Amino acid sequence: MEVDILNRLNFHMNPPTALSYVTTVLDYCLSQCNGKDQKKEGKDRHNHHRHHFMLEKCRQCTELAVRNYCCVAYNPSTVAVASILVAIDSDMVNSDIKGNSFL
Repeated sequence: MEVDILNRLNFHMNPPTALSYVTTVLDYCLSQCNGKDQKKEGKDRHNHHRHHFMLEKCRQCTELAVRNYCCVAYNPSTVAVASILVAIDSDMVNSDIKGNSFL
């Protein structure tokens, strides 16, 4: 069946982007956090806001990487991990300023 689809598309497919890697990793992390914190009632809404913040920050970072010619040589997965690390660092700084703990 996959071969039929590829033949119909004439093997013209786009490779995964950095943002698709980011959404996959963040969705996995959110599902793991929800699994561990089922007993805590307010965590689900807090995790949803953190997920949205992280996704927006990662989207900004990946867009900046696309514009920068130096980043063209990097794999999309590398750009995705770098943007996630920047978002985590930014979230930690925001948490420290507000007085909330990161974890």
